Amino acid sequence: MKRCCILVLLFLSAVSICSDAQTLQIQTLTVQSAWGGLGRPSHSDFSAHRLGDSYRAKGRTIPSTLLNALLNAVQEAPVIVPTAANLGITAQWLQEHADQAGEHASRLYYKEGLPEQKALFREAFEDQRTLPSRVKQVYETFHTDDYPHMQAQLVLQSGVQVILTSDSQNPFMLPWCVTANGTTTKTYNANIPHALFALLPPKFDNRERLTDEPDSSVGLLGMLGEETANTVEGRWELVGAQHASADALAVLRRVYEVRRATVNSYHDLAFGKAWDGGKPHEENLHATLWSDGFPKGFTVTAILLRQNGNTEGASELLKRVPMYTDLVFSVPWLDAYLKTHPEEHAWMFYVHGESLTDKAMRVFADDMKAIGRNDLVERVHTVQHQAALLESGHGDYWIILPDKTAILWRWQSLDHILKWKVIDFPAHQCTDYRTVSGGCAGVAISPGGVAESTNTKQTSSAVATPH
Repeated sequence: MKRCCILVLLFLSAVSICSDAQTLQIQTLTVQSAWGGLGRPSHSDFSAHRLGDSYRAKGRTIPSTLLNALLNAVQEAPVIVPTAANLGITAQWLQEHADQAGEHASRLYYKEGLPEQKALFREAFEDQRTLPSRVKQVYETFHTDDYPHMQAQLVLQSGVQVILTSDSQNPFMLPWCVTANGTTTKTYNANIPHALFALLPPKFDNRERLTDEPDSSVGLLGMLGEETANTVEGRWELVGAQHASADALAVLRRVYEVRRATVNSYHDLAFGKAWDGGKPHEENLHATLWSDGFPKGFTVTAILLRQNGNTEGASELLKRVPMYTDLVFSVPWLDAYLKTHPEEHAWMFYVHGESLTDKAMRVFADDMKAIGRNDLVERVHTVQHQAALLESGHGDYWIILPDKTAILWRWQSLDHILKWKVIDFPAHQCTDYRTVSGGCAGVAISPGGVAESTNTKQTSSAVATPH
């Protein structure tokens, strides 16, 4: 969006051209609007000319009150940040639109939600304490392949021109740039788009953006619903998981803090069944577990199979997980790094009784064979059921072997990979569940934190140098 300066005093001086609202009037109004993106570009033009006490536009009469409303909005002091009051959001509005906003929160599947889940969303949506931050988030969003533009030129009786411009994707196309007497300012005053909406004819390009369409996912109601969903998603999922797997969660809470939990049929390289071939999906309880003995940023991603309405393996998890977490913490360099970098996050997988599943082993074997590291396939396969699978950063997968060797399987972090720079590791193309960035590395790190050469089994600190 084109930038405008926020110059409150200069702006107020600039619109002093309009200070006498009783006598000053718009002589002509010209609006040009266009849209581009995925689809056919479009363009609309509109003009209105003063004729006595009213205005004419393409043969139709427009009441002067509509243009006076626009002129009054232009004269108002700039709204520096979007505010609920200016947007028309009141306590009553929140109450009346809560359920409708929930239906726009796509990730929550609101219509199928439990009564407790819907009550959770409504409470959060109506919370006026968090409303300013949610409104702020709405107006900080951006989406691609959508390029609206609108410009309105007001020529006043005195000959002075005022130009209103917006390229914003946000509700009401806020903010607007207002230029008068050589001064440009930015304002989030919703009264400007409200006045333009009342003036412009139906089907005028981008006109629907100037009002809040309740059925539009990109309108204020829809976007505020999505922002509210962001604040409650974890609790929403936990309520659903508690409803479906109360017994299993009760068992896990004997030892662990359950930070998040959800029931779904998702799949990835380490768990689940792919959604193809018409085969039934595999439903699992996904629980994020933490214990007082763990580093601050370390958790266990526990995935327990659900069949016939029951969640299996919770008691077995309590017995087997310590074997894998103890292995992770036994790697000297890894344990030290996690403890001294609490801001780093790492997740150890525990899936249906083990950490490195058969599915993960198959994907790993295919990846390593593709890059010529068959030696690593055999090395891992012989100890598969004792090895631990760890994810760190933004999708960096490690396999921890019983001899405390850590194999960087694949990575996609953009900045660093634990102790190392991303440029220190190979990034070969992976065979399945491909990475967005990075790639398959196939580099083994000794317990002392030294990387083995990718060409020989001799160690070399030049392959991966800590930073």
